[in-house]
Amino acid sequence: MVLTNGSSGNCNARTLAGPPGSGMVCINGAAAHLVHRGDLVILCTYAQMTPQEAETYEPTVVLVDERNRVRQISKYRAGLLVTHS
Repeated sequence: MVLTNGSSGNCNARTLAGPPGSGMVCINGAAAHLVHRGDLVILCTYAQMTPQEAETYEPTVVLVDERNRVRQISKYRAGLLVTHS
């Protein structure tokens, strides 16, 4: 899912990584018509899992700077921060 900070709303789309180190993310699907170069977006992913898998799943949150360089990686368990780098 692609979430935007503008008035274009949210939509499901596929994203593709650009060349390593480029900071480029390509957005396909309907979002390609709604999101523009330089827009601030939040990319969300979803997974299907059993209840048992969900109990031990640790989502990862990656924060990037204005050039899409990784600045912080955090893992969460049961809604609580468990690792931070």
